[in-house]
Amino acid sequence: MEQKMKKSIKLLSLFLSLVLLFALAGCNTVTGGDETSGSEGASAVQTVPVNAAVLKGPTAIGMVHLMEQNENKKSEVEYSFTVATAADQITTALLKGELDIACLPTNAAATLYAKNNGKIQLCAINTLGVLYLMEKGETVKSAADLKGKTIVSAGKGSTPQFVLEHLLTSVGLTIGKDVTVIYASEHTEAMTKLLGDQCDLALLPQPFVTAAQNKNDQVRIALDCNQLWKDSHNGNELVMGSVVVRAEFAKEHPETVEAFLEEYAKSTAFANEQVAETAGLCGKYEIMEEAVAAKAIPKCAITFIVGDSMKTMTDEFLKVLYGINPASVGGKLPDENFYWIAE
Repeated sequence: MEQKMKKSIKLLSLFLSLVLLFALAGCNTVTGGDETSGSEGASAVQTVPVNAAVLKGPTAIGMVHLMEQNENKKSEVEYSFTVATAADQITTALLKGELDIACLPTNAAATLYAKNNGKIQLCAINTLGVLYLMEKGETVKSAADLKGKTIVSAGKGSTPQFVLEHLLTSVGLTIGKDVTVIYASEHTEAMTKLLGDQCDLALLPQPFVTAAQNKNDQVRIALDCNQLWKDSHNGNELVMGSVVVRAEFAKEHPETVEAFLEEYAKSTAFANEQVAETAGLCGKYEIMEEAVAAKAIPKCAITFIVGDSMKTMTDEFLKVLYGINPASVGGKLPDENFYWIAE
């Protein structure tokens, strides 16, 4: 009897030891699972505050929902947003380290990279072609009809200038001989000259196209420069606007850049799907007038392209600009390090 009792006690001890062992193993398994899901889940990503900037106009439209989310403390990353009126305001702040992420014209991003030892990197394309030659009349039906005309354009030194020059050259027109080009200080001035009959045509991007048509119903799109570009470059798009990040910031905080891109992708989708609400936010953040934005947003080619597709499209676009005028991209084409792609 005593021997059986000892045997039972031993068995009970062994059972309790096994229970304790499995319990401990179970705890370790749960902990490991939490760590794994935490590293993959957005809630566990360690981010740092971001100083970001957008330019008034189409390139900012995709950001306005994120700006509101940030204001309402609903964004994953904490942002401080600046709305700039000129690209040079942004480039200066980037070089000083006062900005971490910003929207810029694509050729301005390439120029900044070339002239400042790669201090910035391209991380997304946010705007495709939005350029149109506008006329108050019915005389221009094709690019050849531009002969003898006076065209006003803003954007000297940036994409509008190079696209216009390329368009004119491609149909055998020489600036100063066959056609006159006058550069305005900003798109609003170009639009005003067109409405005031001070020129034959104006090269305008959205939303100024919509704004001009709202002011005078005789204003029409004479030539779609975006389609003309695609037709003459094997379907390649005008890569007008992009998002850049300071290279030092991206190297130190890649998780934050990835988190931003995830939030920005959602914000861009919101802009394209919820036009009325996005138009209201454009007015709220002084990107453009709400009434103009409501009509213009579907025509603003707002997009979100990252990774290898971003690199391929931008490479093709910059090669064409370089062929037109090397200075348009800073004198040389950017190398592989120009692109920030999440690993």
